[in-house]
Amino acid sequence: MNTKTLIAGLVGGVAAFFLSWGLYGIVLDGFMKAHTNQCMVAEMNMLTMILHCLASGLALAFILSWANVSSLVDGATKGAIAGLLLALSTDLYLHSMTTYFVDMSGMAVDLLASTAMSAAVGGVVGWMLGRNAAAA
Repeated sequence: MNTKTLIAGLVGGVAAFFLSWGLYGIVLDGFMKAHTNQCMVAEMNMLTMILHCLASGLALAFILSWANVSSLVDGATKGAIAGLLLALSTDLYLHSMTTYFVDMSGMAVDLLASTAMSAAVGGVVGWMLGRNAAAA
């Protein structure tokens, strides 16, 4: 692990935290409540959420680093692809084994939101990975 990838992952994790709060916590809150079975706790465990976002940012940073990403656009593109595939895998698993999604529109919107969020975080990570590339 190199320092640039670690820093990119941490910055990506911070971006993921604020994007997930804005997208899922505000914009899609009512929709997701209507299209998923609610099994949420009364109060979120903030430490666990922060750790989740940091782990997501680090995972994306490692994937994008291995893919030699060094720009915002390349990071957003490859981040969207990785995010879509990971979200599709998770959502299909949830749909096959649980009753989390009330209907397919909940899954479809979750896939779109996860892909958009992964594209944005991937863009941030790609930008961070490409910083000072010309000077190196």
